[in-house]
Amino acid sequence: MRPYLGGAMQDAFAWARGTHVLMMASDLETDPSAVKDLAREGAEGYDVVTATRWAGKGRFHGYAPLKYV
Repeated sequence: MRPYLGGAMQDAFAWARGTHVLMMASDLETDPSAVKDLAREGAEGYDVVTATRWAGKGRFHGYAPLKYV
């Protein structure tokens, strides 16, 4: 097993089986209820599907102002 987050991700991709891989931050940055929509988009043939809280009506409360910089 490789160290740190990057190593963990490399190991996870190497061990993954199936047609899709879902990456989610442990702080629930992506709403778990969006998983079914992400999977549906992937099943439609897209190579990469992503979610963002910064587009449309997405909001994030309590974001440290320094992180905006």
